[in-house]
Amino acid sequence: MVMPIQDVMTTKNMWIFMKPFSLELWLTIFMASIFVGISIGILELRASHSNPEFQGPLRRQLSIMLWVPISMVVFPERRMVVNKWSKFVLLVWLVLSFILFQCYTAKLTSMLISVDDEPQHFFNKLERPYIAGYRNGSFVKDFLVEELKFSESRLMAYTTIDEYQKALSKGSRNGGVDAIFDELPYVNFLLLKYGSKYTKVGPIAKTSAFGFKKSGYDELPSISPQSPSLKAPSFIGLFIITGVATIFGLVCSEISRRFSGRLSSNRLESRVLSIVEMSVAGDSPIAEN
Repeated sequence: MVMPIQDVMTTKNMWIFMKPFSLELWLTIFMASIFVGISIGILELRASHSNPEFQGPLRRQLSIMLWVPISMVVFPERRMVVNKWSKFVLLVWLVLSFILFQCYTAKLTSMLISVDDEPQHFFNKLERPYIAGYRNGSFVKDFLVEELKFSESRLMAYTTIDEYQKALSKGSRNGGVDAIFDELPYVNFLLLKYGSKYTKVGPIAKTSAFGFKKSGYDELPSISPQSPSLKAPSFIGLFIITGVATIFGLVCSEISRRFSGRLSSNRLESRVLSIVEMSVAGDSPIAEN
């Protein structure tokens, strides 16, 4: 089935931008963002030279922690972290965000340009009387009437590809049609010639024409808007890697901080002992005075 792109878009709802991901996946991303933000905040506060971005009242610190994971995805060039372990956690988070963004874009794009409903269900979404066209003398008319239960009063016959284009451009309100049904070679030729205005939607019905056997519907090789949204289990491996990397960064930062503290303490102790020994030996600047 071939339809004008703008008519395909009218079947979409205003919340379609939320549909590429399921609710559980959106919630998982939100929770992961909070976890990463708090972890980065802790790492930055533990830094030897505390990051001024994370200083101030508790309310401001919490807002910065929640904002950092989002802002670094949108503005990666900003340098909001100084701790090397914060940068490590942030790098893993950005990789996760990039993969999720690519999957979201691909899913949303396919939802906007493809439909997998059966024709009758699809036309019902147009909220207006529909007219469908077919090639004159083709078996397609019988198929539409007998198999898809179309009313003959809503079918119009055409002879050439140019007539298809004119009928589609007019639309049913102006004496044209809402969609064209034909065999794949003719459909592909129509799209090849006028592809910028029209798109192929819906399932493909196999018939005896061109060597095909009638066997109902086969799905188009694309992701459809009626297929299930992407779910959290599809990305569970990425979230586990992000969680492990974040915990690893926190642990390594704590070990590094304690080791540095002990090293500084040992150096101070050695310095004090050295001064005491020099004083006892009479070589201390204090003793000379």
